[in-house]
Amino acid sequence: MLPAMVSVHFRQWARGPGHLWYVYPNLYTAALAGDKELKSLVEQALAQSPEFGLSTGNHNIKDFAISKRGVPLVFWYLSDLAESPPKPWGRVHLGPELPDRQKVPSMKAPQPDGKLSSGEWEKASVIDLVYNPDPTQKLTAPTRLRLGYDAENLYRAIEAKEPRLELLKLSVTEDGGPTWADDCVEIYVGPGSRRVSVKLAVNAAGFRNTGVRGHYPDELAVVAPGDFAVTAGRTRDAWILEVTLPWDKIGISEPKPGTEVAFNMLRFRVGEGLEKTGEGLGEMSTWHGSTNQIESVG
Repeated sequence: MLPAMVSVHFRQWARGPGHLWYVYPNLYTAALAGDKELKSLVEQALAQSPEFGLSTGNHNIKDFAISKRGVPLVFWYLSDLAESPPKPWGRVHLGPELPDRQKVPSMKAPQPDGKLSSGEWEKASVIDLVYNPDPTQKLTAPTRLRLGYDAENLYRAIEAKEPRLELLKLSVTEDGGPTWADDCVEIYVGPGSRRVSVKLAVNAAGFRNTGVRGHYPDELAVVAPGDFAVTAGRTRDAWILEVTLPWDKIGISEPKPGTEVAFNMLRFRVGEGLEKTGEGLGEMSTWHGSTNQIESVG
């Protein structure tokens, strides 16, 4: 059955056994089915490919494979992921409880020294994003995320350092537009099962685009940009967002002590009119993993 399924994918989508989007699933399928001929075909194709390496763009081969059309569903049903999702790769406490909503800072007028306007955030859990795809590479424009919560919402304070604020790309000026093409962050958050998550893409001006990612999208209610309050601001060397994520909009109806939440965040530094340069424009940073992948959450 497995070789037949692979054959269908070849005919419909792929250009051959060495196509980088299909390398990983083809090798995995060959191993599961004991198909030595398929394994040999893939290996021969890779040996002749000038593109083969650890990464292509911002994704490695595995990330390409799991993002293409029917391949995720094939793997989901061929494995035990549906019954026993893999453990998150990392954990962090969600930060301080903020029982008084007035303690959450307004980002409309950030302080000129770049500090957040509320001492409450000094107790927050802090996450610094790393360069993608090489986390050892130094970022030109670092991004720091702070986390807090109360009984109704999960809060995020995002500080995106930017040495060239005049080059920010902000083509989207209303909610629902393709904010992922601007200087932006992408937030993934959902139940700890890693089966499904909300995707919220917010550009540096605070405009939002929403969607659902994962293998069981019906497990989450439909979400709209207006479901997630965002306030945007700037300092002399950064753009800042405050994001409010209601628990009931991310699939967690009654958060309790010990509740696990799956999430990730990525930043795309685009720059208006310029692509990758020595200034770091075009760089992507993340807590961990890649974009659009329910697997890349902690």
